[in-house]
Amino acid sequence: MTIHLPEDLERFVQAKVQSGRFASEDDAISEAVRLLRLAEDRTGAKVGGETSSAEPAWQRLVKAVGTIPDAVFDRIPADGSAQLDHYIYGSPRHPNS
Repeated sequence: MTIHLPEDLERFVQAKVQSGRFASEDDAISEAVRLLRLAEDRTGAKVGGETSSAEPAWQRLVKAVGTIPDAVFDRIPADGSAQLDHYIYGSPRHPNS
């Protein structure tokens, strides 16, 4: 296999080989591909922002929201009326006023 890299990436690979991090350019590219495969296996995401069909985004969102402690949600007004009152009246309305 022959690979053609942009000049900046080629210089980067060569610098890593010269620094002793990798024994050869082939070793450096092999490690890069292994890391890419590992990242895609872990996240289900593909390079360029594409997502795999492994799990829909809405399911990932539901899981993420499920990790938020209930105490956080308890501080949010259910109907948002307190926030609306703040914008309309400039300060929170008091029930006795």
